[in-house]
Amino acid sequence: MERIVTGLLLSIVLFWTGACFWVRGDGIPDWWLPVAFGFGITIATRVRIADESPSPRWARAAAWLVICGAFVMLWHGALSTPSRHWDGAASFDAKVFWLENSPTLQQPFFATEGVFHHSPDYPLLLPMLVAMVERLAPEFGRVVLPFVYMLLIGVVSTALQRRRIAPLLRVAITAAVAVTPSLLTPGGGAVDSGYGECILLLATTTTAAGLLNRHSLWFALGITLMLAAKPEGQAYALLALAVAYARSERSLLMIGTVALTVTAFVWEPVRAALLHREPSFYMTLPVVIAAFATLHLGVVKLAPRLDTGRNRWLLLAAVPFLGLLAVQWLGPMFAEGNGTMAVYMRQADGAFAGLANLPAYFAGVFEFGISRLRLGTTLLIPFAALAVAKHCGIKLHDRSVLIFALLGVTATAVPFVLSPEPDLEHHIRSSLPRLLLHWVGPIWLLSASWLHELLVAADRCEAARTVPGPFSPHSRLRRE
Repeated sequence: MERIVTGLLLSIVLFWTGACFWVRGDGIPDWWLPVAFGFGITIATRVRIADESPSPRWARAAAWLVICGAFVMLWHGALSTPSRHWDGAASFDAKVFWLENSPTLQQPFFATEGVFHHSPDYPLLLPMLVAMVERLAPEFGRVVLPFVYMLLIGVVSTALQRRRIAPLLRVAITAAVAVTPSLLTPGGGAVDSGYGECILLLATTTTAAGLLNRHSLWFALGITLMLAAKPEGQAYALLALAVAYARSERSLLMIGTVALTVTAFVWEPVRAALLHREPSFYMTLPVVIAAFATLHLGVVKLAPRLDTGRNRWLLLAAVPFLGLLAVQWLGPMFAEGNGTMAVYMRQADGAFAGLANLPAYFAGVFEFGISRLRLGTTLLIPFAALAVAKHCGIKLHDRSVLIFALLGVTATAVPFVLSPEPDLEHHIRSSLPRLLLHWVGPIWLLSASWLHELLVAADRCEAARTVPGPFSPHSRLRRE
């Protein structure tokens, strides 16, 4: 299963990379999609996989019954109706329609500046996938949406298998991700709604799996997919690199920087064409920052005194504050045009004044993340695990995923600090559940790791209690 999941992730990245070159010219050839997937699966056959720890048949059967039931429901929803909300219809469906007719940007919808084009700075990964499948198999293009969902479930299951999580716990966590209400219920952000939330969730989950298992290939694929999924993916990718830097994960930081660099240079010409401007070097600033971080870790390897864990943690803790400063400094560079990023960057001057919106944001996190159960028990399980660990005196590990998830959830406050909408409550109600959905996968991976540690600690305590003492009637058996 690990080879299949890795092959599919690699295939999507290969398809998107080639499509970004062809879509600016004569168009994406119909043969590129099957060829890219053939290359991806072939390369993945060389990937070294972890040993599988089998779970009970009844547990696997129950989990697959739940997942397949959800998949059938999503399949029906994706094929029977178009996008159900304004953003999905005006942005996603319109792009799919024109790319299906002619998979190139050299057509009036994209090339004419006066034509209404909703969210022109959105990466075209999902619309291009759906359009190219539609060209090969008419009426079945939207099947891509539930298949992205199945790939997400495969990433979660495979990551936990490689981590050697207890089999029953692995099955339970995989099923928990599969039935997250915000993924399945009709509405904006759901798998079949035409939004890009599920594919960005796939990207953040893949990146978190790379951090959890020190899997360099998955970490790089996750960063690439984050940039290819939605505009906020660039910020998420920088957070992942910040975690790798703070944890001194040199190999992850280096390959992540390479992935970010290549992806930025592949996507920027397409983004510039969609916004009717020349390619901007401002998009490479995050790459320069990441490159300097990589260089720094290389230097401190030769001079260990310059590298202290305390200094890296202090720098990481300052990331949100430094982010606000960076927004005020870099905001004018991104404020031109009608892209989604530009709409928020025009509010950069009021970034610190926008901190007054944080109480309403935190209330929204409680309402949509916990009390309404839009995310199920996603946000509750880690706190429960921490409480049990603290009560039992157990130290929990896997801080890389913890920091990534914390920084990611913190990043969801930025659109509300820079909110361009006068009705803040409406903005929170319509956007916050979708932003929180991006972090369901990383948080469940963290929960699985922590719950596994608690189970291991409980087994050790139970074993210690049953070891016979020196005067026990079983001590002779122990000595023998």
